[in-house]
Amino acid sequence: MKLHTTLDPEPVRIASTIVKKFTVYADRTPVYTAEDNFLSLFKIPLNRIAKEIRIEWQATHGAEKVHLFSADFLEG
Repeated sequence: MKLHTTLDPEPVRIASTIVKKFTVYADRTPVYTAEDNFLSLFKIPLNRIAKEIRIEWQATHGAEKVHLFSADFLEG
């Protein structure tokens, strides 16, 4: 059963600049991997205190470059 409908018969397209696949490392240990991401904003719980955080971009939805506008690292 379809739970939603749109006025446009075409499916919604994801922006090509959205990162599709990426991995987040905390102190050189992978803590999160996204395989088929379509969100532009989300929270990733690290569940640890890290001295180093690295994000490895692996694929987009079509764009050649990735633009990171903001990253907030919060304790707790």
